[in-house]
Amino acid sequence: MTLLHSLLAPLLLAAGAFCEPMGWPTGSVKHRFLDTPNGQLHYVVGGRVSQLFGTTLVLLHSHPRSTTEFKYFTRDLDGRFPFVAVDYFGMGLSEDYLGANASDQFCTVEAYAAYILKILDKEWVHRFAVMGNLKGAHNAAEVAAQARPGRVAAVVYVNTIILDAKAKDFIEHVFVPMEQKVQLHANGSQLLDAWNDPSAAAMGPDGKPSSEARDLHANEEKVVDELRCLSTGWQYSAAWAAYTEVQPARMAKADANTRSLVLFGQSALDQFKTFGLDSKHTFDVLDQALTHGHNATRIVPEAGQGMIIQNSTLLGHMVTEFLGSQADAVVV
Repeated sequence: MTLLHSLLAPLLLAAGAFCEPMGWPTGSVKHRFLDTPNGQLHYVVGGRVSQLFGTTLVLLHSHPRSTTEFKYFTRDLDGRFPFVAVDYFGMGLSEDYLGANASDQFCTVEAYAAYILKILDKEWVHRFAVMGNLKGAHNAAEVAAQARPGRVAAVVYVNTIILDAKAKDFIEHVFVPMEQKVQLHANGSQLLDAWNDPSAAAMGPDGKPSSEARDLHANEEKVVDELRCLSTGWQYSAAWAAYTEVQPARMAKADANTRSLVLFGQSALDQFKTFGLDSKHTFDVLDQALTHGHNATRIVPEAGQGMIIQNSTLLGHMVTEFLGSQADAVVV
């Protein structure tokens, strides 16, 4: 090695550390598919999920995202848990939803949860903890509610918002129709719109993309995810709204059989308020549904909607500690 190369090598290595590949790094997961009457669902498997003992993490992404939303989180877990992460229909590498008829326009939370349980059976997953981020938290609740008693080790809800009647009406009659009308523009302006969209992005507390290298790469990836579901993303919103009225009862059913960890970012709660989403209603529902004394709530100061990415190390520690704890957690 020449003197020049020896001087440049540390700089090149440092620069390479900031180069994050798009999607799951090659060889880090196994990509698999489940055939359904509504199209193929894509999912990824990390580690030995079919082990007889131990807990597998089931990871359900937000909107507009894909399974890759969890790649930083799983990396920070450092192999402590095997995992299965599933793309919703029309997102990531899952096929667009194929309804049975004209009125069957989106996959319901209940139907999607049933497909996830089929995936877990296919992979011989015996015991699991299910973790959902934002809209994915509603899917997590239903998976836990549908699973047979004793199979679910815990449920982790991240930045979940439960709609009140007014918000449900807005999502169904204003927001979803607005999402259905979104189109590609010849000038590519949708790229900038996607970059600045705070929904599930790696944003700082100010609601703008963070300048941290990892967050910038994550936001780039979020833009790709958002463009992928540009014409189908409304289906996830429609499923979220349709689940609103049954969700408290389903969370209560899950709570009767397993522990739950509820995680919020304070900045995310502040952002939700600006969108007209009432966090008080969410906390009221959680108080009514999670009544068996084996749940914990944690609020992370200054964490936003992108906390799965920005605060992945802290969240990994929290989830690991919760799953490893045998004692009843204290609600704070």
